[in-house]
Amino acid sequence: MKFMALMYWSALATKSNLFRRKYSQCPLCPICNYKVETVEHMLFECDWTRPVWFSSSLGLFQSSPAINSIVQWLTYMISVLDTKKDILHFLSNFAFIGWSIWLTRNKFVYDHIPVCPVSTVKFSSQAQSEYVSLLETSCLEPRSAVDNSSLQWIPLVDTVKFNCNGAFKHGLAAIGVIGRDYVGQLVDSLGCRVQVSTPLEVELIAIREACFIISHQQLSGAIVELDCKTAINLLNSVSDPP
Repeated sequence: MKFMALMYWSALATKSNLFRRKYSQCPLCPICNYKVETVEHMLFECDWTRPVWFSSSLGLFQSSPAINSIVQWLTYMISVLDTKKDILHFLSNFAFIGWSIWLTRNKFVYDHIPVCPVSTVKFSSQAQSEYVSLLETSCLEPRSAVDNSSLQWIPLVDTVKFNCNGAFKHGLAAIGVIGRDYVGQLVDSLGCRVQVSTPLEVELIAIREACFIISHQQLSGAIVELDCKTAINLLNSVSDPP
């Protein structure tokens, strides 16, 4: 999951990270407006997240990790678990809960939707259930037998879907592009470092490279997908095209 990778490398676009890179004028949490929004604060320390963790399947009641680094805290939690199954169960739950908190935070910041612990826990549980169900379905049934209505992310026949991602940290940047057909077969991929000055440039370069691949392979049907809302809005803009 991309969220876990960004969290591990402290590359999430929290106010603290944006302020350090001079992309934000204030490092304070946009929800509580009281403490600096580090990854630890965003996930655990902000008051609204306490009922999320307590009501979740993990049932955590701590207001913050036992140590300052979430990566160190996760390492400790994994070390006290007995079996590989327990570790995978814990990490899966943590990933979906943390990701749901991040999405709720972003909806508050960008769409002005008030945070709601109950809705966040519900979304996390549903997302994880759908993910597990999808894994079980893909393992037990042939691809042709799967109901396409429940797998809307699969491209149409003779169409290739390209997933684009970019990462930016401390002036270093890299992009990743993966193209798969409707049966999940890898069509083409790309991963490389790039020279940019902003995170938005990374996302746009990843999109450009996907378009280059589509043009080079003369693909008649292709979909380019990304998760950067700013880049999407920019590409859809009529008055200010990229």
